[in-house]
This record gives sequence, structure tokens and C-alpha cells, in this order.
Amino acid sequence: GIGASSFSGCEKLEIDLTANEYPNLQSVGDFCFSASALSIKSLPESLEAIGGYAFSECTSLKEIAVPHSVENVLSGTFEGCTALEKVEWNGNDRTVTITVVK
Repeated sequence: GIGASSFSGCEKLEIDLTANEYPNLQSVGDFCFSASALSIKSLPESLEAIGGYAFSECTSLKEIAVPHSVENVLSGTFEGCTALEKVEWNGNDRTVTITVVK
């Protein structure tokens, strides 16, 4: 997995977390991408765990799809993502789409 605070505060971060680049990524640690310039749209299907506040303060993040393999989205995961408009979580038995109202 990608450890806690690995890319926290990286203001010029350009990373592709899709299955093509990280086919075996299983976890993203606490505060991993917090306050970074991350602007991905989806996470790899291999992902199982997302740490607390992992994407917090990612002000470039507009939408994201969380794969069915992730069982929990922890508190604060997307806190402070001011551009975030949509989170889609494809859970095991259902798809939850959250539209952020500003």
C-alpha cells in the first residue's frame, strides 16, 4: 500500500492511481494525499482500505469513484475538498452516489 502522509502537501502532484499503473494497490494510508493537488477520477479495483483523511483538503478533486472492494470510507476522507461534486461508491450490494451541494 501507500503509507500514511506519503504525498501529503504535494502541491504539484501528478499520479495515476488506475489499475494500469497500480494493479495490486490494496491500501491508502491516513492523510496519504491530504492537501495535495490530486485530481483522480477513480481508484483501482484492487483497493481494499482507505485511511482516515486520506484525500482531505484535495482542492483539485472534482469527482471520484470508490471501488466495490473498499468496505468502509472513514470519517474525514474527503473533508475540505472544496471542488468535490460527486463521490460514487460501488459497494457490494449497492451503488451510493453522493452529490455535494455547495
